Amino acid sequence: MALSAPAIAAHAATTTWKVVNPAADGKYTTASTGTVTIKNQAGATLLTCTSVQQWGQLASRTVTGATASLGTADGTVGSPCTRPGGSTAVILGTLAAGVGPIYYTATGYNAATGTTTLSGAQSSPYGITIFADDCRFSFGKITASYDNATQILKYGSAVATPFATANNDGSVGCAGVRASGETITFTGEFKVSPAIKITRTTG
Repeated sequence: MALSAPAIAAHAATTTWKVVNPAADGKYTTASTGTVTIKNQAGATLLTCTSVQQWGQLASRTVTGATASLGTADGTVGSPCTRPGGSTAVILGTLAAGVGPIYYTATGYNAATGTTTLSGAQSSPYGITIFADDCRFSFGKITASYDNATQILKYGSAVATPFATANNDGSVGCAGVRASGETITFTGEFKVSPAIKITRTTG
């Protein structure tokens, strides 16, 4: 009688994410290293800011899964900022202003460069918001990356939604931002402090 070989269960690989934050309270801050420019999908400039700062929670932790919820951006402020015509504007995203935090999720990792890809989801209908007399829009669905070696956080793109109510000058929304949502891109980068390290292993 032929003997059949015993079935061997396949071992499912486990993906493990590890965050090391030297700060005991798990907090972080960022500051732009230079000018930050936001452009619409067609490449037209919507906003240019001299300085942008962000702060939030990214505590040390170890979690498993293909993706990992890492922390939040509790506040984002950009000022002074200007519109293409020279009018002033600000970037604002804080709980005090009624704009909920951005939740960061790790979605990919390049072990050779120590770079993590991130997505940023808004927690309320209003994400990080741009305010100007002739333009108001918020953005979420952020794509970003973080480099362990340089401590640099970069925003790649996001989806912008204009306000439906009138601006201070009587206009509505923001020229160049579609009511159905506009893909916007960012030029600029942010230095994270302290030196947070994010790694992913599979085994």
